[in-house]
Amino acid sequence: MEIIRKIFGELQNNCYIIFDSESSDCFVIDPGYEAQKIADIISRRKFNVKGIILTHFHEDHTGACEELKNLTDAPVYIHKSDAKMYRGRIDVKIKEGHIFTLGSETIETVHTPGHSRGGICLIARESKNAFTGDTIFPTDTGYVIFEGGSAEDMMTSMQKLDKILTNDFTIWPGHEDIVSMSYVREHNKEYNDYVNGIMPKDE
Repeated sequence: MEIIRKIFGELQNNCYIIFDSESSDCFVIDPGYEAQKIADIISRRKFNVKGIILTHFHEDHTGACEELKNLTDAPVYIHKSDAKMYRGRIDVKIKEGHIFTLGSETIETVHTPGHSRGGICLIARESKNAFTGDTIFPTDTGYVIFEGGSAEDMMTSMQKLDKILTNDFTIWPGHEDIVSMSYVREHNKEYNDYVNGIMPKDE
């Protein structure tokens, strides 16, 4: 699996195109802005888009999805708990354990509510990559103050992820930089607090 990261929009969202170099199959993760620019990359690289995956329903992660769907005719995937909140067309409502296949690699859906009811992380165990949406960032975690957010859910999600994401995983968050889980455990106090059953004070 190879990864193209593009940063778009006023909130500096990370949109990812993950692809298999042999088959040219790809998925797009969280197209919040600039559908035409994403489609141009797909066309230029001659990618076959297997789907558009949304880590949650918020507009900064989904705003370009409908246009990109029209441009590529790709199916849209979102967790069933966020489906009612998303304004566009949905092809597949996914749940915990849904598997995406890209070349020889499998990508597992892990339901991680907290920032939204239907937040997900996408875990590629073979290549040790995790697309964490607005769940884990390098030095903090996703806000729980929005509709559907819950600090209690976030704690449960962090404790679940802590058992999966070993230090050699790389996290690809919805905003900010790409870091290792080793970095997260060293620098992310909110993450560590949640894992240890402590509610962060600013949540």
